[in-house]
Amino acid sequence: MAIQWRRPDGRDWDGILHVNPRGQEKGLAFFYNPLPEDITREIRVPLYYTGLFETARVSVEGAAPTTVPLDRSETATLKVSIPALKRTWLLSTAPARAL
Repeated sequence: MAIQWRRPDGRDWDGILHVNPRGQEKGLAFFYNPLPEDITREIRVPLYYTGLFETARVSVEGAAPTTVPLDRSETATLKVSIPALKRTWLLSTAPARAL
């Protein structure tokens, strides 16, 4: 399933989230920057349909993942930097379980 939560208008970032609640990798978000300058935004990423709750592990372009809290609507607020005229991506997975 794909969720587009900001429609492209050429004036700011746009993004799409692919979700698979049954897989190891729960969500893959792509953010695009159509502007001629780098931007950094706080973006609310809706992870409800990924099946994640309370926390998620988020990796930016394959870097080491960090654990982020989710609010009551299962949304993560993330600071995302996107290069000028380029894209970036985030991968969401379930947090590691304690044994």
